Formats: sequence, C-alpha cells, structure tokens
Amino acid sequence: MTAIRPPAPVEAGGPATRGLCPVARKPHNRGRGADFRITQLLHAKAVSVRDGLTPPSGRAVSVAVVVNSGSVGADAFRGLQALLAGTYPGAQVFETASVGEFRRFAAMAGTRGFRRVIVAGGDGTLQSAAHEFAGTPVEVGLLPMGTENDFARLMGIPTELRAAATVAFGSTVAAIDVGIIHCRDHGFRAVKFRFINIAEMGLAGGAARGSITAKGWIVRRLVHRAGRIMARRSSGMPVMRLVVDGTDVGTLPTAQLIVGNGQFLGGGLRPLPHARINDGWFEVARIREASASEVIELCAREGGLPREHPQIDHWRARRIEVTSDDPVAIEADGEPIGWLPASFEVEPGNLRLVVPAR
Repeated sequence: MTAIRPPAPVEAGGPATRGLCPVARKPHNRGRGADFRITQLLHAKAVSVRDGLTPPSGRAVSVAVVVNSGSVGADAFRGLQALLAGTYPGAQVFETASVGEFRRFAAMAGTRGFRRVIVAGGDGTLQSAAHEFAGTPVEVGLLPMGTENDFARLMGIPTELRAAATVAFGSTVAAIDVGIIHCRDHGFRAVKFRFINIAEMGLAGGAARGSITAKGWIVRRLVHRAGRIMARRSSGMPVMRLVVDGTDVGTLPTAQLIVGNGQFLGGGLRPLPHARINDGWFEVARIREASASEVIELCAREGGLPREHPQIDHWRARRIEVTSDDPVAIEADGEPIGWLPASFEVEPGNLRLVVPAR
C-alpha cells in the first residue's frame, strides 16, 4: 500500500470552509464520576452506531487514513501500512507533512465522498482534523502516534497500534465539543483555530515561543522541549485581563491561564479533572503569582489544580476574552498557534469522533 499526497484543492468552499452545523446546547453536566474516561463515554451523545464500517446497503464506507509524517517515524509508518494492508485493505492512505497539505486533503475529502477520516499522529494532528471537519458529517478517528497523546489518554484510546485501529475502524461515534480561538498568528494576522483538549498561555505558552521561529520539525520540537525546561527557571509573569462570559474578573499578573475542553496537557499532567468534552462548557483556571516550578507542581497534583487555593481562580464558561500589554504566546493541543489578544468559545457537539465502545 503506497501513501499518496493530496492534490491541490479542487475547488473552494469544501467542507473545511462551510458554515457550522447548528447544534443545540446541552445542559450543564453535574454528574462527575471518579473514573474520568468512563464518565466521558457514558455522557457522550452517540450520533452514529453501525456494524463496523458496513452500512445497511452492504457497501463499504469510504475511509481515509491521513498520516502526519512529521510525528510518525519511518518504522512506525511501515508498521501502519502493513497493518492496514492486511486488516483494512479498503482504506486509502494519505501522507501530509504540513498544515497546508492537511487542509488541501480536507478540501478534497468532501469531493471524494469520504465518510470517515482517521488521523495517524499526535494531538496537533488531531487538532488539524478538528479544525477542518468540525461542523461536517465526516467522522474523525485517531491512531495516537505522537509524542504526548493527551487526547487519546483522555478518551481511553490505546496507543498500541492494532488496538487503536480497532477503535478507529469501530462503530461508536460521539458528538464532542470543540473550542474556537480567535487570536493573532505568528505574522500577527487575525486568525481562527479550533482545539479539542486544552489551550494555555503564560509560562508554558511563552516557553513554546522559541519553537515558532525554528525551521524544521526536529529543531522545533527540540526548542519546544528546551523552552519548557527554561520556563521552570523563569519568574517573569505577564499581566492579563480576563473577561469570563461578559464579566471582567480582573487584570492581574498571571503565571498560567488554562482553558480546558479536556483534562490533560504536557504528556500526562491533568490540571482540569472536572472538564468534560461534551457538556458545552470550558473549565478555566488562572494561576496568579507563582513561579514556573510551582505551576508545574500544581498541574501535576493527583487531583488536579486545587479548588481552594489562594493563588488559583476557577470558572466554568462558554466564552472568555484575554488581553495583555505583554507579548503572550498561546499554545493549544500542544502546538504554538499565536498570540494575545484572544477570545475562546465553545462549539457544543460539533465534531463527530470515533470513540471506544462502551
């Protein structure tokens, strides 16, 4: 099975650029069990359950597997190709090496009639899929082959390839929330991004800033990791003004601001254990005056960020606005995406995600 790169876009106005499908807001989910993965799935809104990928007509559903060559190594790619050829021969494999290529693929996917797009990569790859396919009928599956795989951890999607493929080609599809960020990109142009897990800014977001100007994926990742280490030694804090659902909650020195649709960041840190991906709300946490090392320690606590802490504020919100006179970088789903000022909004139930069977 040979991977092919997507052609140039056939036409404008494909699924990536169409208006969003209206989705009714869901009520506040107050039932929060201790087992976060089971709770996520029990409260998920099932929108499509079929017998594998065979609809009633008996014809195979058209499935595309998109591999991010930036996060999937050559050996892993060969293993994936062998698995697909032997077990899922009907899937078409595409290789993308940049966001631009993924967007060209997304524009083409609608014209080719793909019902399901399975992405092989990390959180950033899934973020690209969410950005392009939210509000469309396309179902999105995940083969977690990235560095941190925080969203797979949240949903209980296994990282072992064959087990992950069983989920991705399975029959349980849920409607999950998606976050929208309006901000300035690295060229300081107004842009819109979607994210599915966590957006953050402050010490960790600023640490990722050095990776923006680095050329090449390997250099970018190395600089990103080095930046996180350097952040632990930093004590500088930007001053941020925060507006939560229209209410100004203060302009304060802020070590870290976290906006959670999901719960995990940084390869296993779970600062927002109360966040739910299908309740139509963000969990928002502001860590005020604290050192970088204190931020890391707080995020790494077993029960998440403390609910009662003199330097931590918590909110549930559908929209927040953040401004600062300081240069503050934004990171979403592990990727540096832009700079403040920014606004964050929830799109309830706007992405069809393939999830583990209950």
